Amino acid sequence: MVVATGAKTEIGIISSAISDIKEESTVLQKSLDDLGKKISIVSILVILVLFLIGLWQKKDLFELFILSVSLAVASVPEGLITILTVVLAIGVRRMAEHNALVRNIKSVETLGTSTILIVDKTGTVTLGKMGLVNICMNNLCYKLSDISKDNKAILYSILCNHAKVTDQGFFGDEMDKAIYEAANSIGLDIKKIRKENEPVDFYPLDTEKRRMKALFKFDDKEIMIIKGAPERIISICNKIEVNGKVTKVNKKDLLSQLEDFTTKGMRVLALAYREKSEKELTFLAFLGFQDPPRKNVAETLREAKLLGMRVLMLTGDNLETASSVGRQIGLIERPSQAIEWNKLKDLDYDQLSKKLSEVNIIARSTPLSKLTIVENFIEQGEIVAVTGDGINDAPALKKAHVGVVMGSGTDVSKESGNLVLLDDNISTLVSAIHYGRTVFSNVINFIRFQFTTNAATLMMFIIIFFLDSFLAIPYFLTPIQILFLNLIMDGPPALALGFEASTNKQEVNRKILSKKLAISIFLSALFMVLVTFFVFFNFTPSKALTGTFVVFILLQLFNSLNCRSSSKSFFYKPKNNAYVFATFLAMLFVLYLVVELPFFQKYLLTTSLTFYEWVYLFLIGSTILIFEEIKKLVMIKLSKTSN
Repeated sequence: MVVATGAKTEIGIISSAISDIKEESTVLQKSLDDLGKKISIVSILVILVLFLIGLWQKKDLFELFILSVSLAVASVPEGLITILTVVLAIGVRRMAEHNALVRNIKSVETLGTSTILIVDKTGTVTLGKMGLVNICMNNLCYKLSDISKDNKAILYSILCNHAKVTDQGFFGDEMDKAIYEAANSIGLDIKKIRKENEPVDFYPLDTEKRRMKALFKFDDKEIMIIKGAPERIISICNKIEVNGKVTKVNKKDLLSQLEDFTTKGMRVLALAYREKSEKELTFLAFLGFQDPPRKNVAETLREAKLLGMRVLMLTGDNLETASSVGRQIGLIERPSQAIEWNKLKDLDYDQLSKKLSEVNIIARSTPLSKLTIVENFIEQGEIVAVTGDGINDAPALKKAHVGVVMGSGTDVSKESGNLVLLDDNISTLVSAIHYGRTVFSNVINFIRFQFTTNAATLMMFIIIFFLDSFLAIPYFLTPIQILFLNLIMDGPPALALGFEASTNKQEVNRKILSKKLAISIFLSALFMVLVTFFVFFNFTPSKALTGTFVVFILLQLFNSLNCRSSSKSFFYKPKNNAYVFATFLAMLFVLYLVVELPFFQKYLLTTSLTFYEWVYLFLIGSTILIFEEIKKLVMIKLSKTSN
């Protein structure tokens, strides 16, 4: 009977929910938008003030205009988007090498900033494949390995079975297939047994009575075998077979056994039979099935917690099954940490937020309840990553900042997600989180490097314009030199910083430009300016401007080595990023050419330097390494003291 079509069906409701979802902006997008606005406002104000001061000092208008344009170009990190795209593209390639296929390049860095990890149970935490693990009969429970080939329960469950046997394998209901696979594993020939025991009559699964029946003739007896939901089978059984003898059944004992099964997270079928001539049904056995957790999933989730992420499991299964799996993977320690959605669905936003902070498992979740939970966390300011593999997971996958889909998942879930785990291995996700944090860290390293140079350039001209009211000193850098160091000398070192290998950082970065980083940039920029002024006043007068140009670039290049890490020394594990050191040497060679070759001297207004002058400037420029090493130690010590 058709009861609904199109948008009114359950899949239609999910489809409507997906189409109405507005995807969340990433942390990096929000941070860069905010940073771009602040940098633009500050730069425009500073350049405008310098321009007005220059007019008041009666400087040449055209010269002021060219200088202002050069400073504007220098103050805005125009290479940021290009370098960011390259860094993220590198991340996409490296993740693909580790079986994580990125469908949306932005998710590379977002995964590294995630604070909440919501996992699905079936197919994600578990294998998504039912297995027969226990048979309870004769008042005892047997593991599959203890079952003999002539066991009556396993033989009857093979016969009362609707799965198909083909040369390619078993096809049909998951639990029926699991029976075949279990029997096959103990050496039974399924095809032979079915061929030798053709049913006299077969009654497929009755979804209302929740049982199936099959009639067979054994010797001179016709036996009706019944398999189905344990509560229904127990309710219609009057007898039980124990060690080959049939006695009166104790239904309370059977229900107690059934409860033991369900508390262990198993799905259960009951098996019974009767002779066709009899009316009373004889209980034979319980069949216990389990969808086992994936290998290493407990270790993976534990590592995610160590990375500062909170892990929750949302599943459509009942509370007992969900709690059992949760205990196996170390997700819960107390029963109160698991709850069913129907106890949460009527709570208001604040009440739901409070309850979500107390539980780690939510059973009987629906597609829309998963979406509601994700939305609640997002409104709390959390960065949410969701894993899943089915159509039911699609709304939550799309709404989350990062939707992670199993490679064997449905097409709908893959279209809704950002990251596909090709090997269906959730441990791949932790590797992706590590790399996401590395990408985010490398972006911050790039910003620290480029903003230090930009801030130093603006700071230098602020001081020069101020001193020009008292002392007649020239610009230390010409407009063309500013453009040269910004467009040529900035790019390669900044790009090289994007190749820094993982540092296994456990803290979660939430801001591109934190207060701590801003202070660090200011101190480094101030040091660069002071060193440049020192060189100008203590260098050969006729070569002073060339000296300031060279030392400023040297300070910039040496600082690229510092920017490999905000806490570790510049020579820590140099193999982690050989590109930085190679780029440093290449840029030194470029600097030497533009200073010494007449062609470049004509445009950059430089003069040749002696060998000793080069050595002197090189040593002066390297002082920023010592300054940065001291600054890192002091800031680490201050950070520990404040904590």
